[in-house]
Amino acid sequence: DGLTYSITGYNGSATDITIPSYTDGHAVTSIGNSAFNGNNDIRYKSLTSVTIPNTITSIGDFAFYCCTSLKGVSIPDSVTNIGESAFAYCVLLPNITLPPNLSSIGNCTFQDCKAITEITIPDSVTSIGIYAFCECFSLSNITIPNKVTDIGEGAFKDCKALKSAVMPDSVTNVGNNLFYNCQLLSSVRLSDNLTNTGNFIFYHCFSLAGVTLPNSLINIGNSAFEDCTALTNITIPTGVTSIGYRAFIMCTNLSNITLPNTVKIIDFNAFAHCYAFTNIIIPDSVTSIGDYAFYYCSSLTSITIPNK
Repeated sequence: DGLTYSITGYNGSATDITIPSYTDGHAVTSIGNSAFNGNNDIRYKSLTSVTIPNTITSIGDFAFYCCTSLKGVSIPDSVTNIGESAFAYCVLLPNITLPPNLSSIGNCTFQDCKAITEITIPDSVTSIGIYAFCECFSLSNITIPNKVTDIGEGAFKDCKALKSAVMPDSVTNVGNNLFYNCQLLSSVRLSDNLTNTGNFIFYHCFSLAGVTLPNSLINIGNSAFEDCTALTNITIPTGVTSIGYRAFIMCTNLSNITLPNTVKIIDFNAFAHCYAFTNIIIPDSVTSIGDYAFYYCSSLTSITIPNK
């Protein structure tokens, strides 16, 4: 911009590099979009470490995308913005410390960072983008800070080592597929201000044994708990009006469930293959029961269908 510099690339052959603080007497304040994009220049796939100076405030979109040999990067406290897919597919990048004044985590920022086992999201973050930590196969737990209001679609999808997650009450909106295929996820704390689970939130979460649904909930999305085979009981809070299609299909150990008198729609396959069900009382508020809603509930011996 005539006053400060942005790094746009690297022409050398070293694998351990240091980004300068100043050049020609001007501060280097940003790393540009795709500056070290390994898909654009195969040389960047050999980078093993990058030292970023504390003059940098912004890391651009795809800045270190597909730097598949990158094992060390230190992000200074001066950085307030990290762009979309900035570290996506940095498959060897281990634990990383995020700066304390980071405003948001962009879309796909750490997607497929398979080596990351833990990460602390700073309290300054207000939103987490779509697929931000998708396919972080080694990530074992996550705590979301109290200022986050939005979490994008698939933010923790396929985090197969994730065992627990805590969501603060500041979160009011989550996208679909949030914890999709998190196969070791056993306990989750959801925001008390969540009105919609989104579709596929706990799809294929085979280890999920306990989750408390918030009292603010209105809609349980499609396939929300599909294949949660460890789930034995769940309380659906008063206020829920709709249970989506395949919402609890294949919850094979889920025993009898109490539906509140606010539910209007039970969609198709909602409780199919819930083998542990012995009875079900459908409240008077229900006006529609979808096709195959209780299909193959082979232990079901009694059912009460309301006049409506």
